[in-house]
This record gives sequence, C-alpha cells and structure tokens, in this order.
Amino acid sequence: MTVRMEGDARPAKPESPEPGRAHGCVGYGANAEALYDRKVRNRLKRVEGQIRGVLRMMEERRSCAEVIYQLSAARTALDRAILYLVGNYMEQCMRGDLERGETIDGSVEEAIRLLLKTR
Repeated sequence: MTVRMEGDARPAKPESPEPGRAHGCVGYGANAEALYDRKVRNRLKRVEGQIRGVLRMMEERRSCAEVIYQLSAARTALDRAILYLVGNYMEQCMRGDLERGETIDGSVEEAIRLLLKTR
C-alpha cells in the first residue's frame, strides 16, 4: 500500500508491479515503443513548453487571468495525451485478450480504472 502525504504531487504507485498484464496488456520493455509513439511524446513536449511558458509568465508578473488561461490550455493538452494513451493501451490489451481466446472484459475494466484515476 502506498501512503501519500498532503501536497505530494506524485501519483500513488499501483498496488501490483504490472497492472493489466493478466489481460494481455503491453507497455513495458520492448513493447513500450508501440504504446509511447512519437505522437504522444510530441504532445507531452508541447505541454512541457506550455508549463515553461507559464513559469516565465509568472516571473514576468503577467496577469493572473493570462496565467490561468495558459494553465488551462496545458491541462487540456495533458488530458488529451492521457486519453490517447489509454485508448492505445486498451486497444493493445483487447488484442492480447482476443489472440488468447479470452473475453475483453478485464481489459475494459482496466481501461476504465485508468481513466477514473486521471480525475
């Protein structure tokens, strides 16, 4: 079990070392390239740039409204990256289930669990 202190911005670590592996999910080791493709990495680099811009705006003492607008844009971009990753993850999990002749129920539950953790 992971204990988080108030103000700890790090997400809690999952209970098991590799959640979803029982459902044919990938995203570890050699298979990570398929899940973390250039498109999602570019999205995250854009978010990183937006956050750096927000910090610069704060140093320049820009208006609170301007900073909030930029933070909101960064959050939206991050949410889209998360949805993209969950979609890819779910697709790969389902393919693994179907290849083994299993139902996709576990993969769908895992994807829903991941989405719920993002909010």
